[in-house]
Amino acid sequence: MNEERRNMNKKDENSNKTNINDLRTSIENIDFQILDLIFERMLISEKIGLIKKETNQPIFNQTQNDIVIKRAEEIADEKNMDKIIIKNIFEQIMKMSIKKQEEVIQGLKTEEIIQKLKTEEKE
Repeated sequence: MNEERRNMNKKDENSNKTNINDLRTSIENIDFQILDLIFERMLISEKIGLIKKETNQPIFNQTQNDIVIKRAEEIADEKNMDKIIIKNIFEQIMKMSIKKQEEVIQGLKTEEIIQKLKTEEKE
């Protein structure tokens, strides 16, 4: 009887490990999707930067900033997520967007921007 329980526990343990690994793989896939979306957002920010450069608009727009943060907080609230953490995440993403627009306005090309980001990552 004890041996049967031990065998069942081992099967449960192995099953849990498989489930955890499967779940971790799912998280990894989601992480890639998140990064792809952030990259896509930066490409759009680059285009916005070009428009702002051509139309002589300031990079930072407090009204737009407030709209994005409010929208993120509302969605976080609807999904029962921590609004403060979501706000912090979006503030960081928006800082990246502003940096991207600054680089565009300063005249850096996409290849130069990518190289600059890679250099900063290494530091």
